[in-house]
Amino acid sequence: MVDLIDQYYRSTSQAEARQLQRGQLCWAPGFYLPEFMDVLALEYYDPRDERNNRYRLSREPQTLFEHTPVHELHLTSDEELIVVKGKRRLFMVASQAPGDWRHGGARLRERGYVCLPLYSFHDEDTPELRARVKALEYPWWIYLPEDVNLRMREGFIRLDRLQVISQRLLNPMIVTLTEDVVLLISEWLRYYLTEEIDPFFLEYRQELLKGLP
Repeated sequence: MVDLIDQYYRSTSQAEARQLQRGQLCWAPGFYLPEFMDVLALEYYDPRDERNNRYRLSREPQTLFEHTPVHELHLTSDEELIVVKGKRRLFMVASQAPGDWRHGGARLRERGYVCLPLYSFHDEDTPELRARVKALEYPWWIYLPEDVNLRMREGFIRLDRLQVISQRLLNPMIVTLTEDVVLLISEWLRYYLTEEIDPFFLEYRQELLKGLP
C-alpha cells in the first residue's frame, strides 16, 4: 500500500497521547473470543457469615443467570462473574471521546472507547499470508508495517475483534496512526458494519489482489 499511504505511524507527546484521539495506540487488556462460558459458581453458601462461602470455576452451570443473589459478590440473580482469558495487547482508539451523560445519573456514566486490537505476525507466518493481508484479501484485517524506531512490529489491525474498553484501562503510548491510516481503517470498518464504502477502496483492493501470485 505504498501508493496510498506514505507514513503509517507518528510519534506524539504525552499530553497529546492522553487525549485518546482516534488512531491513538494504547496498551489495554484484550479478551479472547471463548467458545464456552466459564463462571465463578457458588459451591457452598453460609447465610450466617458469607466469608465462609466457597466458589469454584464452572463451565456453563445449570443455574447460569438463575440463582439467588450473592451479596458478598454484589451479584443479582441475573448476573454472573464470567472468567475470560485476556492478554495485554496494543489497541487503536477507533471512536470519539465518550460524551457527558449529565441526565443519566451515575449508572450511565461509564466512559469507554471503541478500540481495535493490533496483532503481530509470528515467525511461522508465511510471506504469502503477509502479502495477502497487505493486499486486503481479508478486508477485516488491515496491514501495518514494521517500524524499528518506534518499536512497532509488522502485523495487522483486526476489525472483527473490536472491543469497548474503559478509559481507566487504556494506557497510551506516544505513538499514533496517521490520518491516512485512520481513514483507511474507518472506511473498511464502515463496510464491515454497514456494507457501505467508498467505491475507491473496493477498486483499490481489486488492484492489490491482481498483484498476488
